[in-house]
Amino acid sequence: MLVVCQAFYLFNVKALESSSLRPTVLGSSWVAWACVAGLTVLQLLFIYAAPLQALFESQPLNPEHLAVVTGAGLVIFLLTELIKLVLHWRRN
Repeated sequence: MLVVCQAFYLFNVKALESSSLRPTVLGSSWVAWACVAGLTVLQLLFIYAAPLQALFESQPLNPEHLAVVTGAGLVIFLLTELIKLVLHWRRN
């Protein structure tokens, strides 16, 4: 869950003074997207590759768990957006 929340937070803090819900912010860094893609591949290998499951003594996640993890990342993203909005209102 921590990995997914950090990925959502990465895109949120790219624009600290304004909303990150703009194509110019979300699509502006191919490096960030490449890092998140690589991170996702590694995380999926950790979760679903049998040799890594044996090495780390992990179990695969079912779709419901993946939905909860993704939802948590989305909540982090939206809460950070809300905090930026409140701080912007307080400054003005």
